[in-house]
Amino acid sequence: MKPYIIPELNSAGKKVYKFQLEGYFNDLWSSLNGARLLSYWLPEGHTLHSAWQLIFLFDNGVAFEFSSACSVVVGWDEVGSLNISAKIAKGTLVLEGGHNFASTFNVRKIERVVYEDNEVVVHTGIVFLDEGGDEIYVCSGVSPGSVSVWAPFSDFENFRPQFSLNQCKRELL
Repeated sequence: MKPYIIPELNSAGKKVYKFQLEGYFNDLWSSLNGARLLSYWLPEGHTLHSAWQLIFLFDNGVAFEFSSACSVVVGWDEVGSLNISAKIAKGTLVLEGGHNFASTFNVRKIERVVYEDNEVVVHTGIVFLDEGGDEIYVCSGVSPGSVSVWAPFSDFENFRPQFSLNQCKRELL
């Protein structure tokens, strides 16, 4: 995927930095509705608070890879928008060094995390929700190109999205 994206302009004249989607997508929701998250993988030395590559593997054979694009808005101001690549795993995909989930997380809803100010609208993250109310956030991180994750299996204090969640809104996908 491109390490940066060229924005569209919305009707208010704001630059819009959308998700970059690549690979298998009928639409994001139909790909994951009811799917169980089996495991996640990070490169060696990366952590959930800052990773340049993250893969989620679901029981329906879909693997989602996350990273972010860092785009210059004006001067030194940069925004990170989420990159999502989806693949169908042939047979059983084993993620060497992957982390399996001890509990069940069945996706029941997906929301987009959107940051907006006077100049930009940025699709900065995604939230997976399960039937029990648990949530998993994958957002563009503070370091350019990185993602930061908060989930029931991680520590919220180490969640480092580029934009504070209280500055963002969530929209149903």
